[in-house]
Amino acid sequence: MTAPAWVTSFIAATLIATASPASAQQVKTIQLLVINGTVEIDKSTEGALKELTASTQLNITCAAKVDCAAVKVMSAGGAVEIQPANTSSSSARVYVLKDAVNPIVITVQGREVGRADLGTSATPQAAPGPLICRPPSDIPATYDRRANRATFWVSHIGNIWAYPEDQIDENDDVEVVVIAPEDLLPKIRVRRTSTTRVVGGITIIGDQLFRQAAEVRSQRCGTLKVVLSDFAPGEGTVQIALIEQDKEIPTGTVSFSVAPLYDGYLSYAAVYTDATARTFKLAPSPDGNIIVPGEATQHGDREIRFAVFYTPFVWGKREIVKGPDAWYHRINPTFGITISELAEHFLYGASFDFGGFTVAGGLHSARQTILSPDSGLQIGDVFAGAATAIPTATDWTHKGFVAAGVDLRAAVTLFKSALGVGKFGQ
Repeated sequence: MTAPAWVTSFIAATLIATASPASAQQVKTIQLLVINGTVEIDKSTEGALKELTASTQLNITCAAKVDCAAVKVMSAGGAVEIQPANTSSSSARVYVLKDAVNPIVITVQGREVGRADLGTSATPQAAPGPLICRPPSDIPATYDRRANRATFWVSHIGNIWAYPEDQIDENDDVEVVVIAPEDLLPKIRVRRTSTTRVVGGITIIGDQLFRQAAEVRSQRCGTLKVVLSDFAPGEGTVQIALIEQDKEIPTGTVSFSVAPLYDGYLSYAAVYTDATARTFKLAPSPDGNIIVPGEATQHGDREIRFAVFYTPFVWGKREIVKGPDAWYHRINPTFGITISELAEHFLYGASFDFGGFTVAGGLHSARQTILSPDSGLQIGDVFAGAATAIPTATDWTHKGFVAAGVDLRAAVTLFKSALGVGKFGQ
């Protein structure tokens, strides 16, 4: 059970009274506490170090979890140990500094916690704390689209300082830059661990072991750069671990979304085409009945059909969120078939896509009814027989078309929403 603070103070005061000479002597007290697992000087008593002189009696009290038997006060910068005036209590020590030589060093289990110079205006020198490494003020861009590289800057104690705001693709290399005390760098391992897709942001978890390891007294910070690749679409996960006693202990995980790359896209479009269906009929003339186009297929008539197009990304694979590198990469060849009479109609040309929409233009090859070449007849020729007897054949014709449509995924979403089926993909 930990003694109450007043008991500790009473014991310390008693020790001071019994150990002090009868002459008036300045008494300065500091208290040692456990802060984040480390013994440190209580900030509220640290000012006493500024007032130490050769005539000062130094009183050190030890709070819970601090064993005063492990405390040493050293003279001449650690060369000579000053023996305590008392050793009967594990919660307090008294030191007389009359023969001490500057600087005075206070240690606990061999680790320096404070130092000061004797003198009326001495300024204490605080013990160096754990080295805290920080990122540079000029962190470069964290995503290089041309080089296909995404960069994360992380600390050895579980902080993430910089990460790519752009979408990471499956062909991107992921560079992890770990900033840590130099003596920890050989123990750090960074490796890829993920394969499954989970939509989410960027997180980093776990830092307990690194926070313990931060107690090493390294004088300099260094960087460890690891480049990882071949992340499958979905959730990308990079694990940071520390090698301790030949065991790999995970200490942090960085996760991010990895988008797939596509070779092309399907679209559903309305096609406005010159390749109309052909029929023929007879019309009277002074010379007799002549052959003319049917009612629905007068010269210059056009019709609307619906088609499915496939558009390959000839400039290279593309991620759909970021889009292409340049605007002209949106121009690609396109190939389509109509949703009816599939074997009779083929479309090919060029398309331009933007925001899930596409416009296209090109040639429409259609198998159509024509006047039989063997008959030698043409539109306007006199024909003595019935209209049903007009000799015809079928042949391919090539006419122009324009089309406007949407990405097939968006089209399915619209159809399902209109039918009340629900959100696409659910």
